[in-house]
Amino acid sequence: MRIMPVLLLSVSLVVLGGCYARFSAPSQSLAVKVDSGDTTLRGESTCSRFLWVFFTGDCSIRTAMRDGGIERVHHVDTDTLIILRGLWSRRHVHVYGE
Repeated sequence: MRIMPVLLLSVSLVVLGGCYARFSAPSQSLAVKVDSGDTTLRGESTCSRFLWVFFTGDCSIRTAMRDGGIERVHHVDTDTLIILRGLWSRRHVHVYGE
């Protein structure tokens, strides 16, 4: 009978733990289509998170700028993939500029 409260608490922590997996991203109504032309450079950076605690990679704008050889930023896009309430998540940052 003592195992039931422990099991209930464990399941609750796993289910409610998904609320912690938040990445900020602009809403689609704020997105603006930009015709970047051929002169625009593009850089990317990626990071992942496992079990809500373990992080790998660097998804900063500075890293994406370095990847694309960008000195002036025009705009930044992100795309985020979250699986099983944040058990595993990945974020890509795309930087466009000169």
